Amino acid sequence: MNPEDFLNTALDLLQQNKREADLRTCVSRGYYALYHMLSQKLLADIPLTLLQASGLGGKAQIGHERLASVLKGASHIKLKMMGGFLDNLRIARLKADYNLSRPLSHATATIEHENARILRDQLQQFGLSNLSRIVKQDLESIFGSTH
Repeated sequence: MNPEDFLNTALDLLQQNKREADLRTCVSRGYYALYHMLSQKLLADIPLTLLQASGLGGKAQIGHERLASVLKGASHIKLKMMGGFLDNLRIARLKADYNLSRPLSHATATIEHENARILRDQLQQFGLSNLSRIVKQDLESIFGSTH
C-alpha cells in the first residue's frame, strides 16, 4: 500500500464531515501517511543494528516520538524543520485519538490535513533518499558506522 493513500482517505473524510469521528480519523490518517512514508524508507535504508543502537527502531518498526526527535536533531536545517512539523502532526494525532472529551472542529481537521499535505510536499521536494542518507550519516556519527 502507498502511504499517500492515507492522505486521500483523510481528504475524503474531511469532505464528508458526517461526524466528529471522521474529522478525528482525518487528523490521524494525515499523520500516518507521513509516518509510514518516512519509516518505510528509513527501515529500508538503515541497518537494523544502527536502528536498534540509536533507539530509532527495530526489525519492522520505527518509534513515533523517536522519529520526530531524530529529525529535529538532524544536522540539516530542513530536516530539523520537517521533524518539528512531524512532531506537531504526531501531537495532533494523539489529541484526536485520545482526547475525546474535547471537541475537534472541522477547522482544526482542515488545518492538520493541510499541514500533512505541506509536509508531504516538503519531503517530496527534499527527497526521501536524501533524507534517509542524512539521517543514516547522523546516526553513524553518533553510534558508529560499523552497524
